[in-house]
Amino acid sequence: MATAIYPGEFPSRKLHTFINDSSLEKYAKKAESLLEHIPDVFIPRIQYKRPGFKNTCWYVALREEPDVWLVNFTIIPSELNIELRLAKYFSITDYHINVLRMWHQNNWPTFGLSRIGEEKAILILKEYIDNAKPDVLAGKHKSPSRSSAEYFICNDLKFLFPDKKIRHGERPIRHENGSFLE
Repeated sequence: MATAIYPGEFPSRKLHTFINDSSLEKYAKKAESLLEHIPDVFIPRIQYKRPGFKNTCWYVALREEPDVWLVNFTIIPSELNIELRLAKYFSITDYHINVLRMWHQNNWPTFGLSRIGEEKAILILKEYIDNAKPDVLAGKHKSPSRSSAEYFICNDLKFLFPDKKIRHGERPIRHENGSFLE
């Protein structure tokens, strides 16, 4: 099963160390470098794939709205895949498809960093984030919870218990068969 990590809980730890295998370090450092050029965003959550899978996903969000993930940085040993989660804020052109060799992952426009280079990646990310930011800040996008009820319950809990840490998507209670309860 995948494991969720919250980098904000480890302030002294370098971001590129949040990987589930040392073979991912090269591209984790490149992802960290991209983020240094886009100060409006950060990584609120990281997901390690289950043991044996060399794959770590960093969720990129606006600092002002950490519960809406804009981009996935999927880090594998051979690449950093940049997945734009809110596709309607990115206009796909022939250039993106034919020259930059963009593809779709989960219906999200996706680029491989080694194919496009850091400079082009920064330009694409900045333009996309600038396009998405007004609607995200206006509340037009919800957190990536599995259900709308979870979204509302989470907001209510945050209101009732402002001093407690409440997270979308946390499922700490298991059914007797081992699966997590919704």
